[in-house]
Amino acid sequence: MKKTLVIILAALCLCACGESSSAADSSKTEDKNSSAAVVTTTTTTTSSETTTTTTTTPAETTTTAQTTPPAIKPASGDVEGRIKWSIDDKGTLTVTGTGEIPEMSGNDDLWKESSDSIRKVVISEGITKIGLSAFSRSQYLTEVSIPNTVTEIADSAFFDCQNLKEITIPDSVQKFGKCVFWRCYGLEKVTVGKGVKELPYNTFCRCNSLKDVTLSEGLERIGDTSFEYCESLKELTIPESVKDFGYCIFPTETNLVLKVKAGSKAEEFAKKYSYKSETY
Repeated sequence: MKKTLVIILAALCLCACGESSSAADSSKTEDKNSSAAVVTTTTTTTSSETTTTTTTTPAETTTTAQTTPPAIKPASGDVEGRIKWSIDDKGTLTVTGTGEIPEMSGNDDLWKESSDSIRKVVISEGITKIGLSAFSRSQYLTEVSIPNTVTEIADSAFFDCQNLKEITIPDSVQKFGKCVFWRCYGLEKVTVGKGVKELPYNTFCRCNSLKDVTLSEGLERIGDTSFEYCESLKELTIPESVKDFGYCIFPTETNLVLKVKAGSKAEEFAKKYSYKSETY
């Protein structure tokens, strides 16, 4: 039974931060740190013999974005007359109105067709929800402003925004989806507001530039693979309010120091899984 449990947990770690989610990259793009070789096999057939030649070449290392961003193309539109959006000539996408930004499942939804022109997102007061995949794969997005009227950020809202540098989740946000910042390779600083009770599956997975994270008192659970592959994260203060921890939350090989309240569940977690820790 014990052996079976170990196998199951190992499988969870391997799959948890993999390439499948509500916003999974169907093309299976290699991680930017991949260095696997490419093997090419060529078979030549003549009337008398068949010759097979195998060539091994290093795989290319992908980058987070093109060296030169594409030209900005202003655009605008609306959602049922209640939400208006526009991209100006500087690449600022401004969203105004009331209610929810709807989920976006295709490349032609609202501003998705112009996502390469987006450099900054400003969401105005009155918007209450950022829908599924609303800004995902906005490759040149570097800055986002979220108002305190937003109470929910849905799954994969900022998935694969590879040049996003900093984000502040306001205290008004109470519901947080899965994979919201998954594969935001350039993300360096995050502040999570007091309203968030759980960091779900893959919240910051593969944000390997992440260095500065502020979690607020009131957070109750850090879910599976929330910070997996965040190799640049060297210190994290876990609020005393956190009582529940998922699997494979942090990188398997890390110098991360967890700052925990003496006698807290976080201290128990750190000791159980042999993480370096300091009490506060």
